[in-house]
Amino acid sequence: MGAGQSIACAMPADYTMSSEKTVAPSAAEIERYVTKVRQGVEDSIESFHARYQRYLSSFEPDVEVLKKCTADLVAELHSGLELHKESPSGTVDASKCCLKMLDAYVPQAPSGDEKGVFYALDFGGSNFRALRCAMEGGRIQMTAKKASLLDYECELPKGLLDPKATATMMFDYFATICRSFMEENGDVEAKSGFQCGFTFSYPCSLRSLRIGELVTWTKGFETGRATRDPVEGNDVGMLMNQAFRRHGVPLTINCIANDTVGTLLSSAYVLEPSAPPCMIGVILGTGMNAAYVDERAVEHGYQGPLINIEAGNYNKSLPRTNIDYEIDFADTGARGYQQLEKMVSGAYLGEMVRRMVVKVFQYKCTPRMWQVGSFSAGDASVCLGDKSASLVVVDKKCREQWGCEFSIEELGWVKDLCEVVFRRSAALAAVLVAGIAIKTGKLQEAIGGLTVGIDGSLWKCNPKYRADLKTYLGHILGQEEANLITLVNSDDGSGLGAAILSAVADK
Repeated sequence: MGAGQSIACAMPADYTMSSEKTVAPSAAEIERYVTKVRQGVEDSIESFHARYQRYLSSFEPDVEVLKKCTADLVAELHSGLELHKESPSGTVDASKCCLKMLDAYVPQAPSGDEKGVFYALDFGGSNFRALRCAMEGGRIQMTAKKASLLDYECELPKGLLDPKATATMMFDYFATICRSFMEENGDVEAKSGFQCGFTFSYPCSLRSLRIGELVTWTKGFETGRATRDPVEGNDVGMLMNQAFRRHGVPLTINCIANDTVGTLLSSAYVLEPSAPPCMIGVILGTGMNAAYVDERAVEHGYQGPLINIEAGNYNKSLPRTNIDYEIDFADTGARGYQQLEKMVSGAYLGEMVRRMVVKVFQYKCTPRMWQVGSFSAGDASVCLGDKSASLVVVDKKCREQWGCEFSIEELGWVKDLCEVVFRRSAALAAVLVAGIAIKTGKLQEAIGGLTVGIDGSLWKCNPKYRADLKTYLGHILGQEEANLITLVNSDDGSGLGAAILSAVADK
């Protein structure tokens, strides 16, 4: 500051200034000034309740937006078929269609007279399952063994999901689970071995029923990306068969199926004779996807009628909020991709709730509330089930996960935010079902409608979610057409479906 310069300070109007000296304000004057400042700050800051209302309304499904989204989905399905017709052996150009529209390579539907013992593997999230299915002409006796990838002990930050975890580490772990399971069933010494179906619920480019190359990981997996032993770009059936040989497991992968294809097949297999045909299989769990029967698929270069659309990457007309953009940006491995999945699947719903709660309560949040992943879809689901007047379950969950105390009103806000996140997920799932149902051409009373087989924890474990999905189907299609869609639970569709497909492939 140069000579002769001074700094002018703004003082309250009721301060008294003198050319000789400054008169110090009294305590009462200071208190009045501080009160004015505090009141001004409070008036300019959005209240907790106002923020709660704003985020709640931003997630509330808009029926007109849902209808537009459905119409765009139908158009995208048509576009994907035409693009596949132009290049049957290639992958649909993502710049022209956001749906991969993958050939499931299923030559025929199961007949119901399949016999024998078939194994199946089911991998589509943090859990891996091995199943043994004894088939006897439509009757199935099934046993299963489940293992969590989170139980695998290693020093990598994300365990088997880590980019430095190798394909060998992952598939050897699967093989050891299978060997243990076969020993329990007395099958490990079988000389002829057993055929095995593999439900691998990630985007795969199938070259045949037996050969499936992983296109890209989703759901937070990055296994092998930072190694010379990756999974992406390799045939997962080959990787599994090699691991079987290394560990002396008498199984051979004879088919690879997506979980939605398995769900569709298993639902069709156990369908009541009087029910409309099962044309769609949907997964609504940790991940989400859909497959359907297209009776004109062969005309578009497909080897069979079943198409795995890889619905999670759908991105047209979606009602995205700032929370959705944040979640997408945080997913460094798939930023910009799987937009519908990030709005629907259980892998992301808990994080949506956490981020909204932090936005609402801001400085009142505990350190744990700021931690990504500190609130899961399972936690949110528990809160949804709280019917108590004092919301004791919500209170307990908030204390357990976040170490925080909320008033009864604030606990109600947390529950409301959980509800709207699940409701929007169900509404967008209804868009998926409605769009594909329209594409099948079966929404006619004279034809009798169609059946949709659905598997996954979001659908099975949340009665309100099921009710909301049905409600939004009515809003989107009109109740008359919505009534032509029969929604059924697929009992262990992803696992049983792979075993059924293995039996079909063995004919």
